[in-house]
Amino acid sequence: LGALMSGSGPSVFGIFENENDQINAYKALNIHYEFEPIRGGTDGAQLTFMGFPTPNIATGDYNCHGRFEYVDVEESETVIKILLEMVKTK
Repeated sequence: LGALMSGSGPSVFGIFENENDQINAYKALNIHYEFEPIRGGTDGAQLTFMGFPTPNIATGDYNCHGRFEYVDVEESETVIKILLEMVKTK
């Protein structure tokens, strides 16, 4: 498979051969997606800076480490489907 996983806060980072794995997974599942830049202090930003593409994939949790922290179960289940779709073609 050649993929590594790391986590930082509410995100999971996947290192794949190219960013099209993520795009193709969203399209195959008919899920709307947007790309947006993130702040530079996360594991994924550091790995991307070193030349390893690391797309952020939300895990469905919000208000991390705060009083109102919660997990949206439906979003978490969707993330599992996306990750399975990404590795299915490997």
